[in-house]
Amino acid sequence: MNRKATPILLAAVAVLSLMAYFSERTPAPPRGSAAHASGPRILDVAQEDMQQVSVKRDYWNSFTLARQNDGSWNLIDPSTEPASLEAVRRLLGALESLPALTTIDLPSDDTERYREYGLWEPRLTVTVVALDKDYTLVFGSDTPDGKGVYCAVQGQKKVYATSTNAVTSLSADLSTYRLNPAATPAATAPTTVSRPSPSGGGTIPAGRATPARSSGTPRSGRTPAPPGSISTPGPRPSRSPRAAPSAAP
Repeated sequence: MNRKATPILLAAVAVLSLMAYFSERTPAPPRGSAAHASGPRILDVAQEDMQQVSVKRDYWNSFTLARQNDGSWNLIDPSTEPASLEAVRRLLGALESLPALTTIDLPSDDTERYREYGLWEPRLTVTVVALDKDYTLVFGSDTPDGKGVYCAVQGQKKVYATSTNAVTSLSADLSTYRLNPAATPAATAPTTVSRPSPSGGGTIPAGRATPARSSGTPRSGRTPAPPGSISTPGPRPSRSPRAAPSAAP
């Protein structure tokens, strides 16, 4: 072996040994951190720790998703049915990596500034039930440059500006999470009661008025007047005059 090459080989082995040593001692990233997240995040919770997510845009567009024991997800409100796992994963990923583009510290009594960011009447509310605690996110107005949305975590004295794209993902419609979005609840048939109709032809649906009696001879036996005519009373029967009282004897 060339004596001049020996020191070079020894140095290379030493360098490789040091690289292997430090790579083994490098701490693993904290649990729940997203690999693609390059900045601070609003929620410090991992996807696998999220057990239930409720999304509310308005009264008619709110729903709740829940994790099952086998790892699947179901819709539990407004209906109970299996949910699209792909759509749920997108939702959980958006929550886990929700970026904090700007952080604004607020004093506890600064209600006017809280109103300024549109958080008193939020456009979107998302509640995450995790293993350790619950988190409720509220989303308000757009930032002045239109590139972000103000949001806050209830119970914290901070307001964040987060990504518009992230808020769009969180605002997905309920139909996104249904396996069969075209399915609609079956219409309920009108309730009928077992009550014969006066004409003898079947039952009468509940809530409908009873049909009027069929025309016929009145109970009194009189012949009814034709439609549109005005009945005039006939002459009164004559009375026999009373006998004059007899004179006293």
